[in-house]
Amino acid sequence: HEDGLRVLRAFPQKFPSSSLREDAAYWEGEALAMLGKHEQAREVLGSYLAGVKKKSWRGDYSDGAQFRRAFCRFALAKYDDAITELRAFRRAYPESPYADEAALLLGDALCGVGRIDDGLAEYRKIKPAAGRFHEEAVFKMGKAMRLTGDLSGMRTHFAAFLKASPGSSRVAEAVHWMCWSWQQSGEESKAREAAWQAVSDLG
Repeated sequence: HEDGLRVLRAFPQKFPSSSLREDAAYWEGEALAMLGKHEQAREVLGSYLAGVKKKSWRGDYSDGAQFRRAFCRFALAKYDDAITELRAFRRAYPESPYADEAALLLGDALCGVGRIDDGLAEYRKIKPAAGRFHEEAVFKMGKAMRLTGDLSGMRTHFAAFLKASPGSSRVAEAVHWMCWSWQQSGEESKAREAAWQAVSDLG
């Protein structure tokens, strides 16, 4: 990534007339974020968005730049700021390819500041069509229920996931947490029953 970053930074000077200058301007910010240089990434992406506003750039990457700036806020553990920016992003770009990931991060940020119910509400907005982001939301919801002691809700939650997604690669993980919840409730026999029922149902 460091080598790529150097190439991206040199590109506008080496190719001042290239149609790819906008691409380089955006991907420099993405490369910085990938390297964990989140403050620098925010600055570069902010400059890119300023260029879009001035009509210097077409704006092909406007949604990506705004999302990544919010992502960097989250990565810096500035959760309140991340919440504000992620909500602004989702209002501005509801159909963006980054929308589901933004909802997931928003749920994480809300849970991170203790707003568990609000975080769960954001996770629930992520539909099955979102693939891995939906599954990640399902398990983050389960974790929140676990941490708040809602063991009954957790069992119901994972039972619904198993019924809806029997082919998921995370089925065993869901069964584990269902059984764990029974064990924590002092119901060892029901934990075993749940495990065997899962084996029977899912093979």
